[in-house]
Amino acid sequence: MIRSKLLTLTGGGVSYRYIRIYILSTDPLASDPLCSIYETKLYNNSVDVTSPTTVVSASSEFSSTFSPEKAIDENVTTFWACASAATFPMWFKFDLLTASSVDEISILSGGTTTTARRTPVEFEIQGSNNDVDWDVLGTFNSPSWGTSETRYFSW
Repeated sequence: MIRSKLLTLTGGGVSYRYIRIYILSTDPLASDPLCSIYETKLYNNSVDVTSPTTVVSASSEFSSTFSPEKAIDENVTTFWACASAATFPMWFKFDLLTASSVDEISILSGGTTTTARRTPVEFEIQGSNNDVDWDVLGTFNSPSWGTSETRYFSW
């Protein structure tokens, strides 16, 4: 388990309805331009505030087999993957339905070197209450993901 160093902090203590992973890049050693997240969760004071019924969406999906819901289904063999023609930036979004305080996110990488390299490396965590205007809560750079590795990012 790795707890990541925060590069930039701007949004602590504010509640948001929407939380978005705004993905700027994956591992430059990736053999293709795909991006994927095997599992992800949001936390408030170390308490998981997501569930398999949390509403999620993404800027694209490879197919319905790799839909955003697969990244929160608590099944490490399923995952969200972007469309093959997608370009950066990409995003993965949680709709918490009401404004909620969130201070940490976890991301699980893929189980092979190829899929681990598709995990977001450079990204922002953003919050919004109207799904239009976004505040940057934290900026992260998390290179060299291991296989089946969970990392936690706090702001």
